[in-house]
Amino acid sequence: MKALVLVCLAALTMSFSGCERNTDTVVPANAEQLTGNWTLLEADYPVTLLIERGMQTWEREPDKAFRLSGESSVNLYTTTLTYKDPAAADITIGPVSSTKRAGPPEALAFELTYFNRLQAVTRYELTSQNRLRLFYTQDNERGVLVYEKR
Repeated sequence: MKALVLVCLAALTMSFSGCERNTDTVVPANAEQLTGNWTLLEADYPVTLLIERGMQTWEREPDKAFRLSGESSVNLYTTTLTYKDPAAADITIGPVSSTKRAGPPEALAFELTYFNRLQAVTRYELTSQNRLRLFYTQDNERGVLVYEKR
């Protein structure tokens, strides 16, 4: 009986040792690292996101804000990202403005969902593998938009 238990434990240990470990570690929050060209991963359509400095002069605190723009499944879009503390991961995304091109209903539905999720982002993470994770909470749904730096 003891031998059977040891064999079972050995088999269990071996099955877990083959699991792939996530080496995509989170780097400390630094809002300056957000800038650049990003591509949304695992999306039904190609989506780009450009994050850059350069707010309008009328902004209250232009040093704590970024301009976001990109291309979604059908339209071009733009919005803003602001933060209170550059060493904290809490952010706010403003309302999304977009062009009004016509497109397939499925692509337009995807785009509307993407825009709504983007506006609902409250936190970010940057990883050692040039990944940007934007965490959103919308209605009763929590999720993450994952981008890779181009």
